[in-house]
Amino acid sequence: MTGRRPPKTDEELVRVFDYLFDQTEPQTPEEVDAVLREAGCDPGEVAARMDEVAQRALAESPLNWRNRARAQHEEAVAQLKSSLSSARGNRTEVLAAIEQVLTQLAPKQRESLTAHFRSLDQATDADLASLLGELEYLLTKGPEGLDHIEE
Repeated sequence: MTGRRPPKTDEELVRVFDYLFDQTEPQTPEEVDAVLREAGCDPGEVAARMDEVAQRALAESPLNWRNRARAQHEEAVAQLKSSLSSARGNRTEVLAAIEQVLTQLAPKQRESLTAHFRSLDQATDADLASLLGELEYLLTKGPEGLDHIEE
């Protein structure tokens, strides 16, 4: 090992890699390891740190589709819960509100929903309130929220 000190920060590590590949262009893993050792770095430690940096970047990046999907899911759940909690009133008011929402749907969507929920009169008040909240939520999503109803 030479008298060089190993990089302490991620930025220093990136600079070492930049220098490494600009100067030597190693061709094999063994050559990379040799250059890293010459620069005062332990190849295993460098690999572990690079893996850690990459994993952290992946976990925190808004460009990662999993992070975007998680955020969108959490937002949708919050909106749905908000819709469910706002669906209040007595049974007659909730049934009237469901009918009003159904009139806003395309005929094919309305037919599909009414086929699934033929016996609204037998549903509990909680089920009706939940149904109303879900329908209102789907309406706020526009056409993309209602597309799956036709399936």
